[in-house]
Parts: sequence; structure tokens; C-alpha cells
Amino acid sequence: MGKRKAAQDTGEDLRTVLREETSNLPFQQQERVLRRMGGQAFQHSLKGRYGLPDEMMQRIHLQRSKDGSTMSFPILALDKWIQDACQRCPDWANLLTTAAFESYDQGGLQAVLYTDEAVPGNVLRADNSRRAYLWYISWSNLGRATRSESSWAVVFVLRATKVKEVRGGLAGVTRAILAHLEPCFEGFAVQDSKQQSHLIRTKCCYLLADEAALKGAVGAKGSSGFRPCILCENALDKNRPQIDGHETIACHDFRKFRPIKQAQLDVYMAHLAALPNKSQLETTQTLLGWRWVPESIVCQPGSLIAERCIYDSMHCYWSQGVVNCEIGLFWLAAKRIGFDLAELSQLADLPWRSHTGGTSAAELVSDRLLQPGVDFKGDAKQTLLCLPLLNYCGQVLLAGKLRDEVECLNRLNRDARPVEFPLSLKDSTRAEDARPVEFPLSLTDSSRAPCGVPP
Repeated sequence: MGKRKAAQDTGEDLRTVLREETSNLPFQQQERVLRRMGGQAFQHSLKGRYGLPDEMMQRIHLQRSKDGSTMSFPILALDKWIQDACQRCPDWANLLTTAAFESYDQGGLQAVLYTDEAVPGNVLRADNSRRAYLWYISWSNLGRATRSESSWAVVFVLRATKVKEVRGGLAGVTRAILAHLEPCFEGFAVQDSKQQSHLIRTKCCYLLADEAALKGAVGAKGSSGFRPCILCENALDKNRPQIDGHETIACHDFRKFRPIKQAQLDVYMAHLAALPNKSQLETTQTLLGWRWVPESIVCQPGSLIAERCIYDSMHCYWSQGVVNCEIGLFWLAAKRIGFDLAELSQLADLPWRSHTGGTSAAELVSDRLLQPGVDFKGDAKQTLLCLPLLNYCGQVLLAGKLRDEVECLNRLNRDARPVEFPLSLKDSTRAEDARPVEFPLSLTDSSRAPCGVPP
């Protein structure tokens, strides 16, 4: 109150004082403070809040599940953003228009919509009240350029609390975003560095996310469902009762899994919609592995259908995924023949160097991260570096001692390297690039079989 009185005495703007005093608070809390002090809420233009001109932003309207009222949020005008990016960066314009030209015979580009959660604030003390979902978009036809952040556009950002309020939840929001993008997918013009116009047309869209976000975005059941993989028609959880014609997720022969098709999902949704009561609906959803969400892409397929979903390879392989599990099992096999961390200290003297810098061999093989029979405890970057290092260790230090295990780790290394980065959806010209390497010996525990990794 003292600063408020001082501001009044000096004629200083109360809004300015409050803005300074509450600058460390979230925007909504700043608004509440100002209203309680008798002032008007802060007003931000779209440019001030999102750093983009107003013409690059549009509005998306979402229904609230509680009462059916409409909520309106800013969303990126993708065509305007792409056109502006091409003007500002002629080289990127040439890259995009070349990809578009090469895709004309196939009917257009292949878009990739990526969704994930983000929590702002200090890493050690994240502000979960501001947790938000983000949706990004790019085109797989850009190839290696998709490794750059500049090739991705942030289409939409929405607080997790607001996602829960929307009819259909995450699945409903994702479908609404795709409906917003459909006019852009039909085509818009951009100019290359020579001022020649090109039509940017998108024929289909893929959805990329980690397992939890992917299931939420399409309306699939989570861990409580019988079917752990949304890409498979006949895959079952290994702890569930077995059914004829189905395989558990622990099966290592991917040829036994049948890919699910939209026609089958249409049958599922029709069956769920016809159920007479909530109890039967809940039971059947658990058995089928899919939820009845009328607002989802499963019930309203368009440029994106469920069979075009892709599990994020970083989580499948590098972030507490298959590679972490295989490293722990390989080290267990090494321990059984008497190999220990003392011998691994020799790795520090081997001609190996981290291609990312700042990571030593000693750090990667410390007993803090590497323990026998336990998933490797490093983060994605450390796991990415540890796999080829241990593969090198196996080839040099364990040659002839663990023949099958070393060969398995070697093939895992060969199989995982092409998916070091998020994805490459370009059609492969070589058959061996189109499927995972066959493993002579599976070290992977049956509870961690890599079902869902796109072949």
C-alpha cells in the first residue's frame, strides 16, 4: 500500500508500479493483483505476447465440455508465417519450394504435427501451474533440415488446465488444430529466391509424440487398456489374458503384428457409440484400447488418421527406452564373466571422443549411471553416446568372450543410429533401410519390447 500511495502522490502510473512489483509472477496473477487494487487488467497485443504481427495470428474456437460455451484462443496463420519466413530467408524458401516441386507427382508434401508438454520456470523448481501443451509443424520432405528448429513452426500453445476444459480434451484440441490447418494443406503460394511462385500443397499429415501424448491426442486408452500399441490391431499387454489371434507386446517377431486400419477403427467407434450405458462403455473401451471421443481424429478422420501416428524415437530408444534397457542387460552379461568397471576405466585411454563435446568416457561408464541388470540411468544425450562406446568396448575388450551379446549390441547400434533424430518419413529406396535389423539374440526384457517403433 505504501508504494501505491507514493505512486499517487507523485502522479506515477499505478499500472507501471504494479507491473514492476509483480514482474516475477505469472501473467494471470498479475491481472488478479491489479483488479484487486482497483485497476484494469493489463492489455497485451498479439504481437506483444507472441512476437508476431497480428496478421500472422488467427483465432481458434473450442467448446467447453462443462457447459458447451465457446473459448477463443490465438493460433498461428501457417500460410502467412511460411510466406514471411520465405521472404526473410531465401535459402529456406528454396529448400521448401524444391521439396514441394519434387512432391508434385506424389500429390503434395507430408506434414508432421508434433505435440509435447512444456513446463516453464527454473529446472529445479518448475512452475507446474503454467504447464502447457505445444503443437509444432514441419514437413518430412525437408529431410535433414527437420533437425533444425528453424524448420518447425509453433502452431498453437494451450495451458494444460485449459486442455482439460475443452470438449474431447487433448484429442479434441488436436482435431480442432487439424481442422484449422486444412485450408493451408489445400495449398498456398510462396516465392523462392528468384521471385518465382510455387504452390505449397500438403497431401497428408503424420502425428509425432511420445507415448502418453500420442494416446491422448488420438483418444486411445492409457496404461489401463488391454492394447498397449495404437498401431497394432492384435497386440496385447503381456499381463492380460491371452486371446487367440493376438500376440503380447513381448513378442519380438514384428511380422506377427497386424497394423490397424481406419476401417477397423470405424467398426470400434460404431460399436462404442451404440453401447447403452456408461459401465459397458468403460469395460469395452478397456478391452479395445480406444475411447469414444466424438471430437477425435479417430471419429473425424481427415488429413491425419490414426495409422499415421509415430512414436517419438527419442523416447522409444534413448530416453528410458530400448537402448537403456539393452545397455543394462549387456553389462549384466559382462559382469557374469568377471568383467568390471575397473577394466572399463581403460576406455578413457582409447581413441574415442564425444561428437557433442563435454562428455568423457569415464562419466558415461560410472557406477552412478551404469549398473548390471538395471536400465542405464543417463539422459537421452548420455544414452546416445554410451551405446556406441559400449559397442566399441565389446568389439575391443570382449571379442570372443560374449560373441552373441556383442553382436546383438552391434546390431542395436546399427539399427538405432538412423533414428538418432526424430524421424525420416521419406520413402526408402533400399529394402534393408525399411525395417529394423534382425537380432540373433534378444537381450531385451520381455516387458520392454520395442513395439511401436516405426519400421
